[in-house]
Amino acid sequence: MDNMGREELAANYFRITQTEGKLIREQLQEEDRAIEAHHDVGSEVRKAIEAINAPMPEDLPRAASIRKMVEERRRASRKRLKKDQGESGQEKLF
Repeated sequence: MDNMGREELAANYFRITQTEGKLIREQLQEEDRAIEAHHDVGSEVRKAIEAINAPMPEDLPRAASIRKMVEERRRASRKRLKKDQGESGQEKLF
């Protein structure tokens, strides 16, 4: 999921929430029936994606890695903090 774009994440989240709702509404507790409901909802979500001529999730380009972006921000933050501390070792307030 680190490389999913907004469109793919939204489709995946929609599938998950609709499956959860179906399990609750139909009080499905048996594992086999829950798995079947998961597949049924997933199939319907894929049909909806096809019906609006949107690209299928597996055909979407990979998004930039979230982990890589977080690490880059962390490094930049450390660099700024080090610069702001100056030679005295104390953080500059202004």
